[in-house]
Amino acid sequence: MYMISLIFIIMAIAAAMFDLLTMTIPNWLCALLAVLFFPAALVVHQSSGVVLSQVACGLTVLAAGFILFQCGRLGGGDAKLAAAIALWLGWSGLPAFLLQTALWGGALAAMLLFFRTLNLPLTSVNQKFIARLLDPAMGAPYGVALAIGGVLSLPHSALWRLAGSI
Repeated sequence: MYMISLIFIIMAIAAAMFDLLTMTIPNWLCALLAVLFFPAALVVHQSSGVVLSQVACGLTVLAAGFILFQCGRLGGGDAKLAAAIALWLGWSGLPAFLLQTALWGGALAAMLLFFRTLNLPLTSVNQKFIARLLDPAMGAPYGVALAIGGVLSLPHSALWRLAGSI
């Protein structure tokens, strides 16, 4: 159980760090997170019906994320990361994931708004990184909120419950 959870947590943290540092989430990272769900489901002996249900959950979140991306409300990497996380969490973990992500996304937005009002000095070490975060045109690294929401919602997933029983 711990190894499966650790894989998910490491992948989520990596996505958050990529988004925080570069304002992008690599496609390969989202794809790897999605692909790793299937061996994890096999290890915990998840039934094919539950796996299909979780695939449907991930695809539903991907479709919703695509719509939000088309409306300019969410980045493409964020949409793909949300779908990969939803695949792991399934329908049972989705409400907690959406709530946690919204709460952490609000906290992230509030922090960015606050720091964007300050006139922070930029050094040669942090200039690009900080300037990108403080630029209102860049939006927010929402992958951070998605990762935190996903990690905090993992105990609500069927995968977690099955992993705890082995």
